[in-house]
Amino acid sequence: MPAPNLYFNDASLGTPVVDLNHLKGNLRRFVNAAATVLTLRPGSQFCVERTTLQRVLFEQTLLDLFASCCPKDQYRQVLAGLRPLEPAQIAAALGSRDVRLGGVTCIGATLADLCATEHSIGWIFSVQGKGDTYDVVGVSAERYDLDESGAMVGPQKFELPNVACQEHAAHWRNALHDFGTAISVSARIDEIDGRPIVMYSAPAEHGPPHVHVLYGRHSSETFAKYRFDVFGRELGPPKYDTEMRAWVARNRLQLMRSWDRCQRGLKPFQIGGVPAN
Repeated sequence: MPAPNLYFNDASLGTPVVDLNHLKGNLRRFVNAAATVLTLRPGSQFCVERTTLQRVLFEQTLLDLFASCCPKDQYRQVLAGLRPLEPAQIAAALGSRDVRLGGVTCIGATLADLCATEHSIGWIFSVQGKGDTYDVVGVSAERYDLDESGAMVGPQKFELPNVACQEHAAHWRNALHDFGTAISVSARIDEIDGRPIVMYSAPAEHGPPHVHVLYGRHSSETFAKYRFDVFGRELGPPKYDTEMRAWVARNRLQLMRSWDRCQRGLKPFQIGGVPAN
């Protein structure tokens, strides 16, 4: 499953846009949250409806507004992940669901809501009307669905638990880390030459970040131990040094996320893909 995409459309501007300061405030909130998500999940993309991207607001294009009201490093980060969406792409993604905020259809919110289903295509949206405060984790919304006969069903009131501002990004940090990944049912995350590679959880384990290579599938005894934040063998013979160095290089980000989970007493991610010796 890919990293969650970030969606933005006309309603994400904070419809109705009252004035330029209101608009710039919403853009800053969105870019701030989007930059945080892109940092947590670098594979994410910043998806914008092409018609929204081409809009002129207060005699400025949307891109010019982003550039003028956001820190340059955040603007460059978001711009690097920009992906314009065509109407056909949006129609194919939406299917039979619609999410409205304050009575306004918000495609970004609809796509974000779909991430809770098997589609898993979106995570973030941003919208704030004048006077509204969305500095809470849940955002009140209305969901509409089509039944089997094609009739509209709704509205169903619910709390949309996706990123709308920096407070949401902080709250959903762990969920963003975990999105689209397989959690191991045990400490075993992979194997090499038939030997399990394991990462233990706190309080039994402590830093620096490392994994154990066990003697065999039915053994709990450590054959070798490897540090992966800065690669190094800390225990055991050098038999697998070459293979483990390559494995760590390929999976370091996921390993560091797994270590973070383990330090919170949770199970690590399943890695997979170590070539046999």
